[in-house]
Amino acid sequence: MGLILERKFHNYMPPRGYMVDHGKLNEDMARNHLSREQVMRNTLNGKYNMPIPDFLKPYHKNA
Repeated sequence: MGLILERKFHNYMPPRGYMVDHGKLNEDMARNHLSREQVMRNTLNGKYNMPIPDFLKPYHKNA
């Protein structure tokens, strides 16, 4: 997401207890050939939100 330079992309914080699945996000860009705008739109719509796994909860600020 750091390569998006031509548009202002507001920092997105998922709901409490969720995190962004960056693997799924990158897979959509690489394998499914989605544009950056489509990925940004999907991120803001919550498509890449996933529950925080139990082993990460002690370390995650949104848990």
